[in-house]
Amino acid sequence: MRLFTRKKDIADDPEVYGKIYIFGKPIKHDRFILIISLSLAIILFFSGVYFKLYMSYITLSALLISVYSIVSFPYIFYKILENNERRRIEDEYISFLRDLAEALSSGMSLHQALKHVSEIGYTALGKFIRKLYVWVSWGIDFRRAFEMFNKYFEGYREIRRANNVILETYISGGDLAKILKTLSDDLENIRDLEKLRASYMRQQTLVMYIIYVVFIGMLIGILTMLKPMMMQLVQTGEGGFGVSFGKIDYGMLKNVLGISIIVEAFSIAIINGYIESNRISGSFRHLAITTFIAVLVYIFFIIPPSVMIDITMPIAPFSGMPIEMTIKVGVDMKPITTTARIEVLGPSTYLIDYVDVVSGAGRYTFTPSSSGKYTIKVTVNYGGNRYTEVKEITVS
Repeated sequence: MRLFTRKKDIADDPEVYGKIYIFGKPIKHDRFILIISLSLAIILFFSGVYFKLYMSYITLSALLISVYSIVSFPYIFYKILENNERRRIEDEYISFLRDLAEALSSGMSLHQALKHVSEIGYTALGKFIRKLYVWVSWGIDFRRAFEMFNKYFEGYREIRRANNVILETYISGGDLAKILKTLSDDLENIRDLEKLRASYMRQQTLVMYIIYVVFIGMLIGILTMLKPMMMQLVQTGEGGFGVSFGKIDYGMLKNVLGISIIVEAFSIAIINGYIESNRISGSFRHLAITTFIAVLVYIFFIIPPSVMIDITMPIAPFSGMPIEMTIKVGVDMKPITTTARIEVLGPSTYLIDYVDVVSGAGRYTFTPSSSGKYTIKVTVNYGGNRYTEVKEITVS
């Protein structure tokens, strides 16, 4: 048995139009694309975890962008194409009703009128009209053929409603040409009202985008302002000042703000899509924009670790006195265990040494041989990047 099936007769069947068979069961094309995209994204994500791509900011960013692109771009691109085709079908359907009404008014039979409109070059609707004409030509009753024709328009509320009116008129023996002309005029009026409403609502969508950008700016500003405020300064035994890590989970705060931006991206996209088209399905074009902005913000402002290095030394040391300094290293306000490179540059001194930083703290002692100004440089490697803190001390 074949895994995927899309034979021509199945593709033309109105019962399963727009679907693909998987293990003998029909699934809509958009869901099939989403399933494949999610499967590939999950494989890529766990492959990145297996190869430890999260250890580096660059590789982690590339992994997230790749996973996001695989999940969203194929599905969003398909939905955009689907919505474009939907608009063309809705526009051409009005012309179809008007052309069919004119053909019937000219004295053509229903069969001749269907043949006439099937030869008109409709780009999106033509394949369905030709199918209707073929069914009628095969001797299928118009009522049955039109019922099958109507099944192609699942999700087209106005078209299905108009088709039901046409079918009832045909069954009751009413004036089909007159009804077709009336329906085409009504649908055209509805379309014009929708376009007018959409033109008014574009200003609202612009306002929503501005609100989204301002919201992101406020969250980034809050995150930036809270960073120095959350570095709690405490008095140390040496008489200087140091940083106390681990009081607040700064990383959790960043993740909460990042999730807020992503949730806001979905909310803005859904609201804008519904405002413009009065349908949730119209949100995918906006979703492509807002989620892309959210991912970029997450990569540039949320993912990068906030590495803090603090050097604590005596305030007034003198020559020949051993100077013990405390080195504290934290990432997102959490202490880490690492190795720090220390450089001491003085009037007649140049030292390079290494000290182990355990649970965020390490100690190093050196004895200045002469008075003067000394520069202490501490370098830490984290996540493939190098972070440096420089401090000066005057020895009397």
